[in-house]
Amino acid sequence: MSTGVGTREEKIYKAATKIATIVELLEIKQKIIGSFDEPYTELLESSRKYYDMPKFIEFLEEPNPERPEIKKPFKALKDISRLRNKDRWAVYSYSVKCSVLGHLFDTAIIAYFVSLEKGLSEDEATKNFFLGAFHDLAEVYTGDIPSPIKDNIKNFRAKTEAYEMKQIEEKFVPFFSKELQERIRDVMFEGFGNKSRKDIIKIADYTSAIAEIWRQAVKGSRDRELYKALISHKSKLCVYGAGETEIMFYEHVEKYCRKTLLIDETDHIMVWIEITSDMIMASRTAKRKKKLYKKLLLLGEQLKNSGVDDCEWESYEEIKKMCNKQVTSNK
Repeated sequence: MSTGVGTREEKIYKAATKIATIVELLEIKQKIIGSFDEPYTELLESSRKYYDMPKFIEFLEEPNPERPEIKKPFKALKDISRLRNKDRWAVYSYSVKCSVLGHLFDTAIIAYFVSLEKGLSEDEATKNFFLGAFHDLAEVYTGDIPSPIKDNIKNFRAKTEAYEMKQIEEKFVPFFSKELQERIRDVMFEGFGNKSRKDIIKIADYTSAIAEIWRQAVKGSRDRELYKALISHKSKLCVYGAGETEIMFYEHVEKYCRKTLLIDETDHIMVWIEITSDMIMASRTAKRKKKLYKKLLLLGEQLKNSGVDDCEWESYEEIKKMCNKQVTSNK
């Protein structure tokens, strides 16, 4: 943008800001003091210079309430805008507002840099940018469902993802012309042939989550559940092959959180015990339950050697008892 004055890219960018601003203005229409018509008319007048751009006028046309069968892209753009008002991290205490739309942009940027870090081409990195930007788009229709809920109810994640794609196909894609529908499917992550890109999008997704935790800690949150969420992301980064940059960022955030949340070694081990316990309870196979239970026992040995007090040791014994019941049962 700094060197491209007068280029096609600059014009596309400025045209997009006009559409976005009109969407925002309509969202706050009822709250505007004075006449709404004046700023709205000014926006439309200043948009005339972009009328020669393909699809621009089509994107500005509002649906006719009397002809609902005629679908207009403006309706879909308004739906996307609603993501700015849908919050993430509903199960945690946080002081910094985090919207789904903000998370999508974070993930898109990180996916772009992760792609380049892995040696992919500019075209591949750009494709992954848009995959990141669209990966949670269906939350327009579902809201942000916390991962612990998805993972701890049998088949819930799979059914949720199937429902989300059904909503995208019915409530989003049809509002665009056929050629644009193909472009949209090309940058949708779930179910549209982009599974091979899963690792990069997951790395970007989890790194964005780590950044969100860091923002809460910097603003003064002392919720230790955030630390529990943080360290559970390290193994996920490793599983999907995160690079040196992402691991370094994670370690920086963990160090910061341990200091500000006053996490000592005993607290750190207790958090891992809680995470392992959650994994045992959520596991669907006896073999995996037993493997995780062995890990829990090893963590118990570490806890004993860390100078644990009676209250914390009692908590560990309760967790161990509950998990042992899970492992020894055939359920």
